[in-house]
Amino acid sequence: MKTAEEMCMQMFSDYSMSSIRVFGWFLHKLFRAIYERVVVDKGAIVRIQGHDESLGTLVIIPTHQSYIYFLIMSYVFFGYGIKCPHIAAAEDFLNMAVVHILLRRSGAFFIKRNQKKYKELYRAVMNEYLSKLLVSNHYM
Repeated sequence: MKTAEEMCMQMFSDYSMSSIRVFGWFLHKLFRAIYERVVVDKGAIVRIQGHDESLGTLVIIPTHQSYIYFLIMSYVFFGYGIKCPHIAAAEDFLNMAVVHILLRRSGAFFIKRNQKKYKELYRAVMNEYLSKLLVSNHYM
């Protein structure tokens, strides 16, 4: 039987600014190679920078039409000195050699899309983790 502790070890992020800096450098190189430019809505950036955390946690909900969305979002936040958000990532990324470590240290937490086994325990662990992130004013 899978324990709550095992679920936590698999699910939780391991946020690390040094890893975010390395990932930022890598994404800068990657994006310069594949894109002509990345266009940023500076008005939106100013609103995010001015977010009053006493009003609650900032939750960003991209359309997820592509996996690149959460990478670009984190890259832009990092570039503008905004704390990088925690990102819900599919558990599929855990099977990618070094990628899952870099994603986890950059704020990704891993969720199962179809949790059938241990459903109530998994839901309880996920709810507690999300509550912790929201109460701690982590961007999501």
